[in-house]
Amino acid sequence: MKTTSTRATMLLAACGLAGAAATASAQSVAITEIMFNPAFNPDNTWEFVEIVNAGDTPVCMTGFALGDAEDPERHVFPLGPALEPGATVVVFGGGVPTGAFGGARALRAAFAGRLNLSNDGDVLTLRDRNDVVVQRVS
Repeated sequence: MKTTSTRATMLLAACGLAGAAATASAQSVAITEIMFNPAFNPDNTWEFVEIVNAGDTPVCMTGFALGDAEDPERHVFPLGPALEPGATVVVFGGGVPTGAFGGARALRAAFAGRLNLSNDGDVLTLRDRNDVVVQRVS
C-alpha cells in the first residue's frame, strides 16, 4: 500500500508538476462563485462552482474534492492538467457545458453528473488531495 505522500507525489507528477511547483500551496486556490438552485432550471442540473488559482504557481487539482455536510465528495477532480496561475475551472452539476466561459476550463460533476447542492443553506468545502480543508463557504 502506498503512503499518502507517495500517492500525492505520483499525482503531482501526473499533472506535470515537479520540484518547487509540486509544493505549491493549495491555499492559492479559491472558490469565487457558486450557483445553486438556479431559478431557470428546476432540476438544478445547471448548478456550478467556480474555482480560481490566485497564486503565482500552478496547482495540481487532481484528487481535490468539493463537498458539503451530506457528502464530502460531491465532486473529486480527475487526473488532468494543473490549474495555471490566474486560471479558472468551473464544475457544473449537469447538463452539457458549452461556450467559452471566459476562458475557464469546464468540468462536469463526477458523480452522476450532479452537484446536488443544498437549496436551504449549507457549507461547501474544498479539500486538497490530503483531505486538508482549503476553503469553506456558506
